[in-house]
Amino acid sequence: PKTCDLILPYLDDSATKEEACAAMVAVADKLLNRKDANKLAAGLVAPLEKAAQATGNEEMAKRAKAMAEQAKAKAAK
Repeated sequence: PKTCDLILPYLDDSATKEEACAAMVAVADKLLNRKDANKLAAGLVAPLEKAAQATGNEEMAKRAKAMAEQAKAKAAK
């Protein structure tokens, strides 16, 4: 999804990575709850995995990883 593409570069910047991770998780949460989530899910896996690795917040990393797994499951349908 285009929104994730806009957020991705900020995951590499130490000054913005925490906010970017929170934004990625928030956007993914909204997208995964849409009716057409199965179509969007495959494009969310890699960004969510990157967000999980980028954050120093353990709880946020868990959320991002869980959402990446959810996206994988929806993409497989």
